[in-house]
Amino acid sequence: MKKIQFNYVHILIFSFVLIGLMQANGLWAQSATILGVVQDETDAVLPGVSVTATSLETNRTRTAITDDQGVYQVPQLPSGTYEVQAELAGFSTGVRPSISLTMDSRAVVNF
Repeated sequence: MKKIQFNYVHILIFSFVLIGLMQANGLWAQSATILGVVQDETDAVLPGVSVTATSLETNRTRTAITDDQGVYQVPQLPSGTYEVQAELAGFSTGVRPSISLTMDSRAVVNF
């Protein structure tokens, strides 16, 4: 009888560990990505630009910085509608309102 209880405890512990790993790895989460390139009016790429995606439903923000090629990526966003802003000192702020994301989508938002 004690052996059966011991096995149930192991199964229960294993189940909790498995659920924790699945949540940590995002196996249950469905997410989307906003990505793009930031350029100036002469089409030169702009590194170091702060690009912020703001959820219009929750007001939560995620920020990325453009790399040396002016490329940015904001991954693992929940589905929803976002406003995306690009900011760099000495330049006017670019805004792209109402970017809709669905599960596993990739929205290209260039500035």
